[in-house]
Amino acid sequence: GYHVKLDYLGEPNASAAREMLDELGKDGIPIWSCSTKAGGFWETWQREAMKTGELGRAWDAADGHAAIVVAGRDEARELSIDTAVQIRLLSVGQSRAELAYMPEAPYTAASAALQNADLSFDDMDAIKTHNPFAVNDIVFTRAAKLSLQDINNFGCSLIWGHPQAPTAMRSIIELIEELVMRGGGRGLFTGCAAGDSAMALVVAVENR
Repeated sequence: GYHVKLDYLGEPNASAAREMLDELGKDGIPIWSCSTKAGGFWETWQREAMKTGELGRAWDAADGHAAIVVAGRDEARELSIDTAVQIRLLSVGQSRAELAYMPEAPYTAASAALQNADLSFDDMDAIKTHNPFAVNDIVFTRAAKLSLQDINNFGCSLIWGHPQAPTAMRSIIELIEELVMRGGGRGLFTGCAAGDSAMALVVAVENR
């Protein structure tokens, strides 16, 4: 859907913001805000937003759960509905940045995962990131010497709403599907988490 972001609804702007919300509401446009400083207006809007599940972009309709079973080759083949596709977990990595420098963490986690697999960014056929803030991908691509066009070929995790219960798992599943569509290859997922931390993994997909 179409969403309007109001980064800051300070008291001096509360009246104008209220008019904007009223006008947009006539068109049925969902609205969310990062603000916690709009006083009574914010508190009133917060209560209403909670009723529709649109507070903080945590959409009820888009949320859910996801799981992946990790097994040996024989067990995986027995459980699989398509034995022509083989998926291997090559490595994992994690990191923690300095306080308030969370956008740096996904790169260092990805680097650790790649090092554990004895691979490089150039060896990846697909890369997905969890980027609740645009600066995450800017920092990541600059550090990895990549272009923004080299990652998230099917959109970033924000297209599902954030936070999501299964954000990382959902991204990993999409990464695997992308590699299957390519006919196989190696892929990297990396994403930030609370506490200025990040986790990453490298997978390989083979299509027989």
